[in-house]
Amino acid sequence: MSESHSKKTLTALVDCAIAQFEESGYEETTIDRIAEAASVSKRTVFRYFRTKEDILLRVHNERFRTFESELRRGSQVDPLDAVFRAASRSFEEIWDDPELHRRRYRLLFGNEPLRRRMCATDLDYQRAIVEYIQSFGRGESLLITEMVAAAGIAGINRVLLTFSEGGERSTCDKELQRVFQAVRRASSGLLAERSRTVVVLAETDLPLNDIASVLEGAGLPTNGPHR
Repeated sequence: MSESHSKKTLTALVDCAIAQFEESGYEETTIDRIAEAASVSKRTVFRYFRTKEDILLRVHNERFRTFESELRRGSQVDPLDAVFRAASRSFEEIWDDPELHRRRYRLLFGNEPLRRRMCATDLDYQRAIVEYIQSFGRGESLLITEMVAAAGIAGINRVLLTFSEGGERSTCDKELQRVFQAVRRASSGLLAERSRTVVVLAETDLPLNDIASVLEGAGLPTNGPHR
C-alpha cells in the first residue's frame, strides 16, 4: 500500500468516525459501524487504530511527541523559552486541518472518560517539562517546577478549548502568548538560580539566631555570614 493511499484511508477513517460520534454519540458508536461508514473492513480500522479512543486521541498524542522532540533541541540559556517554543510548534499541527481537529477536540472535551485520557497525556507533558527544567541543574525546587509546568499546561488546554469552540487562529495565537506571558510572570523569581542575595529588614535588637530561625521557616538559606 502506497504512503499516499495509506494517508487517504487514515483521513477517511477519522472523518467517518467523527461523523458517527457526532451523529450517534461516542459510547453508542462501534468499530463495526465506523468500518461500514468508511466502506472498509473492521481489520482495516484496527490496522490504524487499536481502539476507537485512539481515533480521537491520536492527534493529541502526536502533539506530545512533537513537543518532546522540539524540547530536546531547546535552548540551553532559558528553559522557559525552550518550553514555550516547543509548545507553539506542537500547536501548529492543528492548523493543518483545523475543522477536523476542531470537531475532534470538541468530542474530547465533551466526553468525561476521554477528557480523563487527555489528562493522562497532560501528565506526560508535565513530566517532560519538569525533567527538562531540572536538567539545567540550577537548584530549582521540584515542587515549584511542577507547579509552573502544571500552570502552563492548564493554560494551553484552555486555548485548545477556545479552538474547539470555534476560535480562529489569530485568537488562539493571542491567547497562547497570554498564557506564556502569565506563566513567565508567575514563575519570575521562582525558577531562580541557586545563588541569590536576600535583603532582610529586622529590629536592631533582634538576636541573629532568631532572624536565622525566621529565614529557615520561610525556606531561605542561612549559611551566609551573620552580621
